[in-house]
Amino acid sequence: MERANYKYIVPITLIIVVFIQFLCFFSYGFEVSTTTNGKEIKWKKDTVTYLINTTDGPSGSLDAIVASLQTWTDVDTSSFTFIDGGTTSSNDHGEADGINIIDFGKIKDEGVLGQNNFWFYTSGEMIDSDIRFNTKNTWSTDGSLDKFDVQNVCTHELGHSLSLADLYRDSDSEKTMYGYSFEGDTSQRTLHQDDMDGITYLYPSTTNSSISGTIMDTDGTVLEDVNVWLKKGSKTKKTTISDENGFFEFTDLESGAYKIIARKSGYQKVKTNVELGEAEDKELEIEMEEK
Repeated sequence: MERANYKYIVPITLIIVVFIQFLCFFSYGFEVSTTTNGKEIKWKKDTVTYLINTTDGPSGSLDAIVASLQTWTDVDTSSFTFIDGGTTSSNDHGEADGINIIDFGKIKDEGVLGQNNFWFYTSGEMIDSDIRFNTKNTWSTDGSLDKFDVQNVCTHELGHSLSLADLYRDSDSEKTMYGYSFEGDTSQRTLHQDDMDGITYLYPSTTNSSISGTIMDTDGTVLEDVNVWLKKGSKTKKTTISDENGFFEFTDLESGAYKIIARKSGYQKVKTNVELGEAEDKELEIEMEEK
């Protein structure tokens, strides 16, 4: 298991994000964190729960953090969901305990504004992520010009939780994952298209497809109680039986190549190859000959 550490460093009024311990993979207008072996780091599942401890945070911190969670969740081209797991009194930031926590507290390193620690296996599977806001700095939730904004920084830090890395080019300055900010900055509350492309790349929306059809004999008579197998490669994915109208259906399918096999006593077995696209509903007519 490996650990990664993102830190916001504060020199005068700037926030600089320092990235250490693993590499980044550049793709389009975003960067994805990778292991030292070049494997992309990401959660195995696309639903991750955070517990929130707002002790020592400014008024409105809970709403600001929940809004940050929702901002990433609302990207409709991605399947990823951040879940508000409720409040906690725990401040176990930096513990690889499988519990994701957002809290406020002191950070040992001098000048650090916020810190995201996350842990992952050498395979790239992320298993834990904790975010802390440094109480040595002054925070607000109303965009005060002389304070750091909770929602602004939290939205950025949650991008790291997804495994998106910091960006430093001038052309990235409008993005949530831009590596600089300042007191009173609220621009990172709102995602840029490249931020949305990043979460979509890592956790694409799984729009399901389906295959349905009617089975009949050579005279056009529908056939009931035909055993139908759906195979992908050498594996049987699903089975069903045609109804009184000769109808069968397989739903919730990924795109790809499938094979339909139909069998019924007294008839010859039929194999049908199907190439299924994303979000495609394919209808078939299968004809079976008597033996």
